[in-house]
Amino acid sequence: MSTSRLAAVLGGLVALSGVLGAQTLQTSVSNVLAMDDVEITPDQRYAVVRENRSIGYARVYDLATGQLAANPALGSFSEVCGEVLDAVAVTNTRAIVLGGRRAAILDLTNLANPLVAEVLVGDRPNDVAITPDGTLAVVRGGNSDGTVTGGTFVFRLADGAQLAFHPGAAPRYDFSGTVPYSFNTDSVAVTNRHAITLSILQATPSGPADTRVTIWDLQHSSGVPTVILETGAPGGRGDLRGAPHDVAISPDGHKVLARSEQGFAAWLVAGSTVQFYFGGGLTNDPGPFSDTAMDSVEVTNTRFVTLSNVAGAPTPGETQVDIVALGNYWTSRIPGRPHDLAITPDGRFAIVRTGAVVALYGLENMGMPGPIAPIDTFPEPAGSDGYLGGLDSVAASNDAAVTIARSGAADTRAVFWSLARGRLQRVSSTLIPGSRPLDVVLTPDRRRVVVGGTTKTSVFHLGSGGRAFEHQAVIPNNFYPWCDGAAASQDRVVGIGMWGPQAGWITTVDATPLGTRYCTANANSTGRAASILAMGRASVTANSLKLCVDGAARGARGRFVQGTTQALLPFGDGVQCVGGTVFGLRFLDTNVGGSGFLPVNFAAQTVPAGMVQPGSTWHYQYVFLDPDSSGFGINSSDAVAITFGP
Repeated sequence: MSTSRLAAVLGGLVALSGVLGAQTLQTSVSNVLAMDDVEITPDQRYAVVRENRSIGYARVYDLATGQLAANPALGSFSEVCGEVLDAVAVTNTRAIVLGGRRAAILDLTNLANPLVAEVLVGDRPNDVAITPDGTLAVVRGGNSDGTVTGGTFVFRLADGAQLAFHPGAAPRYDFSGTVPYSFNTDSVAVTNRHAITLSILQATPSGPADTRVTIWDLQHSSGVPTVILETGAPGGRGDLRGAPHDVAISPDGHKVLARSEQGFAAWLVAGSTVQFYFGGGLTNDPGPFSDTAMDSVEVTNTRFVTLSNVAGAPTPGETQVDIVALGNYWTSRIPGRPHDLAITPDGRFAIVRTGAVVALYGLENMGMPGPIAPIDTFPEPAGSDGYLGGLDSVAASNDAAVTIARSGAADTRAVFWSLARGRLQRVSSTLIPGSRPLDVVLTPDRRRVVVGGTTKTSVFHLGSGGRAFEHQAVIPNNFYPWCDGAAASQDRVVGIGMWGPQAGWITTVDATPLGTRYCTANANSTGRAASILAMGRASVTANSLKLCVDGAARGARGRFVQGTTQALLPFGDGVQCVGGTVFGLRFLDTNVGGSGFLPVNFAAQTVPAGMVQPGSTWHYQYVFLDPDSSGFGINSSDAVAITFGP
């Protein structure tokens, strides 16, 4: 169908009261100490932040307003906070926050007096995770030092009671080069039934180290969480070679995996029994991580994907990718030191980001075990990898992915990719100047991306890479938090960071999509139904409306239409959802993933000037040509109604 025919059909398009949406900055604070970690409660009511502060290191923000709701006094001035891998975990009613030596359990239903319990957990604790049912917290505590005893602790969140303890030394961190092992990534993973924790075995403070793996039954028949396997114990397997680096549990909860600097092992867990699954040394013995690979393991129910740093001769500065199933190993080497990886939610693909390239691997129908090549590899050099290259740098949906990297000395480059055709195809690339990369997360609908940086928090449309929101909280700087730099729920975004040795900032954003969605779209030739998304502010004077579409025909000619009323009529292969007086906005072709992004300028669009007034409701839909359709060759998305304010 020609463009002229599409325009003619749009001319024939012919109510629903909209709901005012918002995508606005709630608060931005920079007069606090260093912010190190943040989590949003599942009901997105609160954000809980770990402040690198010797007393009062927990901050709770009300996300309805963005204001500080609680900052209880905790610990003592002698307990200086330090580096922690994950320092915050939350439910709707409880939070647990790790400080320099203490874990504080907070009651989020009683913010006037929130402290449930505060317990010494060793010097510089490492990690914390809450069981999915929200009942237990497992803390990989710090080291025994003077008056504190380190190890792993299990707490009941309802009353803060300590249910179990197991000794073991936590990994220490050293960037001086005197300790020959890396900044390990995670040391706790949990399900409702099991937990896996990692400890370090080290002969001397600067000598080589091994990894001890401990597996817990959190619902043991004794009524007490109990260790049911530990490497190095009589009758068990030996400890893993090299210092601890990462842990994971398969989505079905049946397999636990531990990754050390130079080895890995997996176990089958069923109730109170544990069975060794597979493991050992890595192919070609690639060597220690140094400061590379923020995440080195991701899992599906049938595959384990792990990264290694090729540190020795003959080819230093490479990444080794190992894909493992029971008894089968596939190995690949790609340029650049490893940084991060992600597996798509459907388990079909793994995306790897190194200091030199971004690569895509298929995890289905892999053929005979042995050497493999990635499906696609694109050069994407990073100005820095390791810790100073960002905490997390890959996030993915089933159809799209985003990678972030440091660009030059002080900028971030965000690259958006389509996976829709089973290939890695670059959609767009955006420079975020004056802000080094910290973190990247997706909203739960996997349609929006939050990029956290050392100075800025940015929100993008994943499918197109279109930028919907950005706020600069502080001046450009060289400081990095220890844990996470961003968190996102469906409608709220929080960015955190540092801007000085002990100076921090926090930004909270109302990222609610605009308007009220209505109308059900029909499937198009891709087998999917196109879906609209409106972002920005529903404000005439702000003039910041952004319209997005996903799931349309790929590379299709189309346009967003704007009308005065709702409609529900057959339209080509789709549904006409917009009626009344209808205007077509400028033509916009979808990309290789079937997505599109259009900033709407009320002063420069085809709608007559002055028609979009405060209090008026407008309806939007995307209409597109679908040449691969066996029907009329034209289809449409669902629709959104937006009531605009001043």
